[in-house]
Amino acid sequence: MSSGVTMSVGPTQSPGPTHSPRRTQSPGPAGSPGRRSPDDYWKKRCAQLETDLQQLQTQLKELRTQRTSAIIAESENTLLKSQIQKLEETIARLRSPEGHPIFLFSWISSKDFLVSHFTGLPNEETFRALLNLFEGKELNYIKGWNVTRFLQTEQLFMTLLKLRRGLSFNDLALRYGVDASTVSNIFRTWLLALHEVIFKRLMKKVPSRLQNQKHLPSEFEKNYENTRMVIDCTEISAARPSLIKRQNELFSPYKHRITLKGLVGIAPHGVVTFASKLYPGRTSDKEIVAHSGILDIFVEGDFIMADKGFLIQSLLPPGVTLNIPPFSATPQFTPEEIEETTSIAKSRIHVERAIQRIKLFKILDFIPHDLMPYASEIFQVCAALANFRKPLIQDTFEDLEVE
Repeated sequence: MSSGVTMSVGPTQSPGPTHSPRRTQSPGPAGSPGRRSPDDYWKKRCAQLETDLQQLQTQLKELRTQRTSAIIAESENTLLKSQIQKLEETIARLRSPEGHPIFLFSWISSKDFLVSHFTGLPNEETFRALLNLFEGKELNYIKGWNVTRFLQTEQLFMTLLKLRRGLSFNDLALRYGVDASTVSNIFRTWLLALHEVIFKRLMKKVPSRLQNQKHLPSEFEKNYENTRMVIDCTEISAARPSLIKRQNELFSPYKHRITLKGLVGIAPHGVVTFASKLYPGRTSDKEIVAHSGILDIFVEGDFIMADKGFLIQSLLPPGVTLNIPPFSATPQFTPEEIEETTSIAKSRIHVERAIQRIKLFKILDFIPHDLMPYASEIFQVCAALANFRKPLIQDTFEDLEVE
């Protein structure tokens, strides 16, 4: 028996490893493998936000640049227009003999009352709109030679000045520093161009009674809602022809002088929708209606309103009705006849007002010998130009939207 020795029974076990408490692994240095630190995450996040901010700032800068460019472009456009206008005036002056001060539209364009006085149009915008109808169109000058001294703006202005104020060719020649033949060439050319565009084209289609009913004045609503047109004739003084036979044809038994006579038709709301050519002053209203082509416009159900001198019932197409003041079979009107006469008179007065507007163009005060071949075109152009003014009957256009 040995001392101090303990014998174990069973297999011998080698001692195992010593187990210490679990510890958190500390992060390694930046760039080393292992988990990413919070500092790296926020740094990357901030970098991304800075990139996004820079992109937004760039987009904002581009938008501001675009807006600034638009404002600059608009300002430049206004400035260029002003410069062009001044250059046009300068060119016009240089082209005139000895620097003659030409009467330019730009001198009056900013004042509506002057535009109306000299052109018959309400304002500069209307003048420009009329001028734009001829943009890109080549004019065929009557006398066979082109007028290059004046821009189209001034040629149109000269033509309207002649129509509105009735100035002679010599007067206009003095104002513009040219000879009368140049003014005559411009006027006759533009007159026919205006006639083709604003009369033949713009007045070609006459509104139907259904279209008229959308803008019907109050005096038509009760008894005359189917009125298609209100008609009347007017006379214009003219030069006495040399031939006796022609003098007899033109002599008006109503005016007791040499006249030309035309037929005017308006829609109930006051717009001029028909203007005939001019006939000799002795021609009756019935003859003008029969030969002017106006009856081709009407269809069954239409009403025509006229003065009692228009005895045209036998000429009317089938289904078309004529409203004229009644003829009394007795010396005194009945109350019903008085009411009907008054009602028609209130409705008819608008055609008389429309004719007054047409005659605001002083060229119609008297047609001289040299313009007799163009008398009908002058009358019809003035009728078309009357429609460029503000509505004759304001209350019917309050809700009208212009397309």
